[in-house]
Amino acid sequence: MNRVTEMKQLGEEMALDLKKRLELLKEIQEYTRQLLTRYHRDRKEMYQQLQQMLEDDHKQRAEFLNKFLLESHKENAQAYDTWQKTLQELNRIREQACSA
Repeated sequence: MNRVTEMKQLGEEMALDLKKRLELLKEIQEYTRQLLTRYHRDRKEMYQQLQQMLEDDHKQRAEFLNKFLLESHKENAQAYDTWQKTLQELNRIREQACSA
């Protein structure tokens, strides 16, 4: 009988340990689910922040490029005008030299 009692007690301990392990496993699964949920939420927020940063950066670069191109165009126009005036002056001087 003593052996039967010991085996019964051992079986009850094993069943109790199994229940504790199952509860621990459920807690670990829930914790993992919470971590994954938080990870996906944080990842989505970071994606949105990065997307906004990229859009802002793109907008700033486009504004800078437009400003740069406008200034370049103005400088080119001024250089062209200066060149035309120089050619006109040279032609005037050549005409004066030829008629003299």
